[in-house]
Amino acid sequence: MLEVHAIHPEEISTRVADVLSHPLGAFVASIVTLYLVGTLFPPYWAYIFSAVIAWISSDIIISWFIERANGGVRIRLINWLFQKKGTAYIAFFAGIVVATTFSTAIANFFLQFSPAASTGEPLLIASFLLGVLVFADL
Repeated sequence: MLEVHAIHPEEISTRVADVLSHPLGAFVASIVTLYLVGTLFPPYWAYIFSAVIAWISSDIIISWFIERANGGVRIRLINWLFQKKGTAYIAFFAGIVVATTFSTAIANFFLQFSPAASTGEPLLIASFLLGVLVFADL
């Protein structure tokens, strides 16, 4: 005879936590969440899309622009090292301004091609690619 086993809410939350603790489980959950948001609330999906693209591109740009070196901050383009906290702050602030300016332009460019108003396959592909970008940035 088939035995019926009741599942308690604590068990479900533990199982969900176990799945989400694995990178692949979190990756799949993020894609499903993005797809559902895009299907149910397209303007919010576009907002999330542009924020994620801006964040990732800003992260890449700032890592190219400045680096920590010899107890300070170095601007790679001009190879200047700023070791005092005040000048290191200015170099870091300049990196944030440059990264934000370029990442906003990059996000706006990609937003032109986002499938925020559609559903189905284009939205799923875009959500998948967004998930891949976040996963690669870990």
